[in-house]
Amino acid sequence: MVRFVLVHGGGGGAWYWFKLVDMLLSSGHEVEALNLAASGIDTRTPADVFSLDDYNQPLLEYLAALPENDKVILVSHSLGGRSAAYATELHPDKIALAVYLAAPLCSNHLGPEIKDTSVYDLFYERGKNNLPTAVMEKKSLAPDNTHQLCSSEDRTLSRMLDRAIPTAALFGSFTNTEEKYGSVPVVYIKTLQDLACPPEMQDKWIATHPFGNLKEVLTIDSDHCAALSAPSRLHDLLIQVVEAHAS
Repeated sequence: MVRFVLVHGGGGGAWYWFKLVDMLLSSGHEVEALNLAASGIDTRTPADVFSLDDYNQPLLEYLAALPENDKVILVSHSLGGRSAAYATELHPDKIALAVYLAAPLCSNHLGPEIKDTSVYDLFYERGKNNLPTAVMEKKSLAPDNTHQLCSSEDRTLSRMLDRAIPTAALFGSFTNTEEKYGSVPVVYIKTLQDLACPPEMQDKWIATHPFGNLKEVLTIDSDHCAALSAPSRLHDLLIQVVEAHAS
């Protein structure tokens, strides 16, 4: 039996993984899908999130509370890759394998720049004289470049449940090291029909990964939200990489 910990992307929540959670549980594994701060059903707002420690508190506390010698398979999606890399640097002894799904791999990788206000709404919960507390892609945008292969029901669910992303999650700085982050094996899953993080961007992250812990790169024929549009294939890939790299 393997214990998976699932980390959602920016604006998402534990709900994003609901199909995969069901499949992994049915396969006999333990699963924990977390809500990061001001995400999903977490009751905080972006104004409560000042740092990466604040944003990642649920993940960091979960890892810190694991019994001695217990390790997990840490699976992250999209912006959740920054959370996974941050947590791996702090708790490398708690992670048997880190799987990055359409996600930045480490501290020197960033996602798309948040500059175009025709694409993003900015929120100023601490007042206009301060930096924005959160950003969110405009829900009126068409076409939907994130869920284009998802069912209409899943697209609607995402529109209803997505929240603004705390800016601390986007711009908080940290450094990964070979000694800690580099000691944990990493597998990357590239989403081939991704319009939000195009394959070319993911290829750049893979090519510029500065550590020697990247063990394998796999692909999935999905849009950005593979856990919604291709959950069965994602489940099979996760079982495959665990058997290959964490058994």
